[in-house]
Amino acid sequence: MKDVEVQVRAKKIATDAKDVREQTRDLVMDVIRHSGDTLGQFPKAVNRVVDGAREGLDSVVEDRQADVLRDVMDGVSDGLSKGANAVKYTFEEANKRGQDFAKDEIVGTLKDLRALESLFVDRMGQLVKSSVKLPIEQSKDLLSHAQNAAKGIRPAVGSAIEAAEKNPVGLTKETASVAVDATRRVTGSLFQAVAGVIDGVGDAIGGKSDSDK
Repeated sequence: MKDVEVQVRAKKIATDAKDVREQTRDLVMDVIRHSGDTLGQFPKAVNRVVDGAREGLDSVVEDRQADVLRDVMDGVSDGLSKGANAVKYTFEEANKRGQDFAKDEIVGTLKDLRALESLFVDRMGQLVKSSVKLPIEQSKDLLSHAQNAAKGIRPAVGSAIEAAEKNPVGLTKETASVAVDATRRVTGSLFQAVAGVIDGVGDAIGGKSDSDK
């Protein structure tokens, strides 16, 4: 999925200011689903959605900006949680079947997942601070909301990392060298497998953020 396409969709979602959370969640899932064989689908989902939302917010009336921002945060959090749950399920199934993925895919995905919460907070903070129409107190509330939404992805991301580290190729220390059991086999692309899980499981993989509670 091309960067410009993601940004255009994110911009339109923010501009329309309708069902923002649900549409943003679905966009994040689409980015993860259509990543092909490209590393970095999780950071891409965060970065491009934020870039597009920032452009769209310029067209949103002042009294709706805070609501739209909040829904963007929650939608991204929901989508990332669902994506992480799909990664977890993919590794669990591969481990049961004695299958492995390419080491660079596993190592890259682990790196992305471990940095995801920090990236979310940083980019959402930038989004809030770029919205100059917001009163100071409202901006503070939104920054706090971003922190809570980021915490919402933590359980799913943690579970995905744990499942990935159980795969012999994934390793708990990516720089280590291990002999993989000869009975195990390298299967197809990790990202294609994750996309298949998303398409096949849908809402069953969950993904509500703590900001719902």
